[in-house]
Amino acid sequence: MIKKIELINDLKKVRNKSKNIPSQNIYKKYGKYNIATFHRRFGSWNTALIECLGEIVQEKPNKRPIIKCLHCKKETKNPKFCSSNCAAIYNNKKRKKYIDKECIKCRKKIRHNCICCKDCLEIYKIEQFGKKTIKKFRNIPSSKNRYQKVRDHAHRIAKYYEIKKECPYCNYRNHVQLCHIRDIGDFPDNALLNEINNIKNLIYLCPNHHWDLDHGFFKL
Repeated sequence: MIKKIELINDLKKVRNKSKNIPSQNIYKKYGKYNIATFHRRFGSWNTALIECLGEIVQEKPNKRPIIKCLHCKKETKNPKFCSSNCAAIYNNKKRKKYIDKECIKCRKKIRHNCICCKDCLEIYKIEQFGKKTIKKFRNIPSSKNRYQKVRDHAHRIAKYYEIKKECPYCNYRNHVQLCHIRDIGDFPDNALLNEINNIKNLIYLCPNHHWDLDHGFFKL
């Protein structure tokens, strides 16, 4: 079993050789015994240094000064904030809610990353989609769903303008269908969807009158 005096003498030799208080890495390089032996006999490396040499390795000074977080006032080594959460809360409070931007339709003040306000967003999307021509949908290979997006656009317009869901000829309300007064196929290729799905060209009819209109039994 290695005696303490042997460990102390060897540690002093390493001290003289390195001309400084040896750290664990320096002792591994020049020392005779294992570091674990010092931990086992003295309890820790610093305890061994104090008992053998009367002093310990001085800790390196902290390069980052300890400051208080700008949000929660906790001590931290980071430049400004203790966490990303505090940084987000602090910066969001300082950020301006509006940045001199107006809704393109109603001229209300809006957020800097928006085009228009919430009230005008739906009609803006409807108008933007309505700038497409019918020719784009006629080129779709499948004839079954060729005008499906055109009809979806018409339903959005009818919902936005609250067209009355009632057949004007029989006052039927239980199951009515939205139809075009002038058929979609009658428009030229350069016709815009805003023209085809104009509220003056949309009407709710019962299934019977809708069938009669499509097959030419009466006109609106």
